[in-house]
Amino acid sequence: VLCLFKKLLNSRAYFISNIKIEIGDVWLNNKYRGKYNNNGIKYSLLFMRKIISKIWKIYKKAQIISLIVHEKNIPAIKLYEKLYFKKIKKIKNKKLKISNGIYMERKKRLF
Repeated sequence: VLCLFKKLLNSRAYFISNIKIEIGDVWLNNKYRGKYNNNGIKYSLLFMRKIISKIWKIYKKAQIISLIVHEKNIPAIKLYEKLYFKKIKKIKNKKLKISNGIYMERKKRLF
C-alpha cells in the first residue's frame, strides 16, 4: 500500500500482478482542488505524476497502472487522460459498490 502527502493527497497502490498495479482511494484535500502552484501547474496533476512515478520506481516490473473512476467525475477523467490513461471499459462491481465506473489503464512509456 502506497500513501502519499497525508494532508494534501491520499492514494493507495494495489499489487494486482507482476505487471499490473491499481491506483485506488485517490483523494485530494479540498484546499488544493482546482488550485495551481507558483509555476501555474495544478496540484492534482503534480500529485498524480508523483504517484505514477513512485509506482514505476517501487514496482519495477510493472507495465500497467490501472484505476476505476466514476463516469460522472469528468475533471478526474480529463486529468487521467492528460496522464496517458486510456478508457478501457465501463465497469460495475457490486462487491466494490461500483455501479457507474470507467476502468482506465496507462502503459509504461519507454523513451
